Amino acid sequence: WKYSFGKFLEISMYSTAPTSRACQHSIHQDHVRFFVWRNLIAQFERETIMTTEMIFPPLILNFPTDRGDLIIEKELEMVDSAAEQVYERIHRKFTKHKIELLEALNKERSLFFEELACVSKNLAEINKIKRTLYLNYTAWKSLLPKEEPSEVSRDRAESINSPATDTKRPFMNRTSTRSLPPSAFLPFPLLLPPGIKDEMRFVYEDDFSSVISYTLHSAEYHRQLEIMRAGVHNRTEDSEESLDPLEREINSNEGEVKTEFECEGMKIQCTVYCAVQFRALRATCCAGEDPFLESLSRCKKWETVGGKSRARFYKTLDDRFVLKEILNDDLNEFLQTSSLYFEYLSSALFQQLPTILSKIFGVFTVRFKNATTVRDLPYNFIIMENLNYGHHSTIQQSYDLKGSKRNRMAPAASKVLLDQNFIEEMFSSPIWVSEAQKNTLRAAIWNDSLFLEAIEVVDYSLLLGLNADKNVGVVGIIDYIRKYGVEEQIENAIKRRTGKGDPTVVPPGDYKIRFRHAIESYFPRVPTKATAFVVKDPATL
Repeated sequence: WKYSFGKFLEISMYSTAPTSRACQHSIHQDHVRFFVWRNLIAQFERETIMTTEMIFPPLILNFPTDRGDLIIEKELEMVDSAAEQVYERIHRKFTKHKIELLEALNKERSLFFEELACVSKNLAEINKIKRTLYLNYTAWKSLLPKEEPSEVSRDRAESINSPATDTKRPFMNRTSTRSLPPSAFLPFPLLLPPGIKDEMRFVYEDDFSSVISYTLHSAEYHRQLEIMRAGVHNRTEDSEESLDPLEREINSNEGEVKTEFECEGMKIQCTVYCAVQFRALRATCCAGEDPFLESLSRCKKWETVGGKSRARFYKTLDDRFVLKEILNDDLNEFLQTSSLYFEYLSSALFQQLPTILSKIFGVFTVRFKNATTVRDLPYNFIIMENLNYGHHSTIQQSYDLKGSKRNRMAPAASKVLLDQNFIEEMFSSPIWVSEAQKNTLRAAIWNDSLFLEAIEVVDYSLLLGLNADKNVGVVGIIDYIRKYGVEEQIENAIKRRTGKGDPTVVPPGDYKIRFRHAIESYFPRVPTKATAFVVKDPATL
């Protein structure tokens, strides 16, 4: 056969014709082939490439119908564990001081766990039995003699070392550290008035998301919110008449809602920023407020790795949302550009603009005023979607990719690897993606990085969760709060003078170009017959 080199490559890639009737293997794809030109010989051997399916953040979040059952199951597990700890510690105290009461204690313990096993699977019944446990604890504690100073110190040390106690959150231990502080074992609900439609939402002193959920369900919040929403629609201009009502609210410029509740000697204040805009965003992406509030009913502390900010993270019990504590400076900087954030997400939701940003669904400040401990502590939170929701059990390795090679190598055993780890593994196991998904990823990276440059954000990352066995990758952009301020400029100048290569944090425009170019090279595409190969100047990316 005499073919041009181009025709030879085309047939080699796309022809499936067998060699003969006796051999069903393709002569072009299943055999070693040679191309001869003058005194040169080139050998070609085909190797199958498995493409990785890229899963991008969904515009409309999925809420499984059995999600509520999962939350209740975890609640029951927490009550069971807390009861074990409470009764065990009381038993130890009585062994030293009240041996004659041990039989009665053991009998009550058995009755409590029998009652726990028969509890109906709804939050109201679970909270009722939590109250029972707390009252039992209080009654038994009253029978204990006054403790010696050494015992008080030991109990205080035990409560501080308890994994459920946050030493930097002193408001959580509302009762005395003498004896058995219940909040160290059992987060019991505070008794607050019902919200709209007379529905109960329970608040826990050690659970920030429950405070936010209660606030968004309270009558006072809805009263202020409806006034703001009415103002938005009353001020609608003729050019906005054709907009969807939710789109109109997302693009509005309304302020914050402040609420305050008091219970059992404690005042709880919650400030809801951009209340109208975030409410409309949740109504669009979460099919209304109810699924969002149900998720926020409880959360747990989440230990993350790889971050430099050392920020505290919490996850809702159903894993749907992540709460991240942020500094006052970060809060103020986000609020200054929040209108651009909502405008950008509005384009993604209503005009199908490709994006892979991990969406923020609310910004809040929670403040506790405790009359007992004389504390007045504010905590700022953003609530984001959890990119890995539904994929936790299948993700084998995670990568935090910034496009920089400086100090971006993590130990091989780390749960989250960095850019240099990823580049080294690319040589042996590249992550191939289809052309269609490559185009979507490229468009989203282009749009998102352009938006983040406009609001002067740097240090954002592409989070990749990879399952190599199933050829699935979960991707999304995270950590897009940090602005390029004076501190970042000083860090940039010092690292340029003392280090090799570019520093991690560079001006927004430079960060955008570096990020685009790196992500473009990290995920090679598998071409199709219609693929046009064009060499692009990296400076234009």
